[in-house]
Amino acid sequence: MNTRHVSSQRASPVLEVVVVVVVVVVVVVVVVVVVVVVVVVIIIIIIIMKNVYIALLQKAQSALDNNDIDIFSIHIHRTK
Repeated sequence: MNTRHVSSQRASPVLEVVVVVVVVVVVVVVVVVVVVVVVVVIIIIIIIMKNVYIALLQKAQSALDNNDIDIFSIHIHRTK
């Protein structure tokens, strides 16, 4: 059975090459699609995080604008 299998493989090397090429192409396409999806998800996450970070910075800045003077004056009084 083994010798027949080997001989049948040797009888159709073109088919083997075609199968190998198809498998390689499918694997490459799958890898490329996965990489593209991961990159897009990372970019979306970065954009969302940047917007959240900017919003948090604006909230923190407004909070600091309202309260920071008092905090600094308290610190100055304490250091004196």
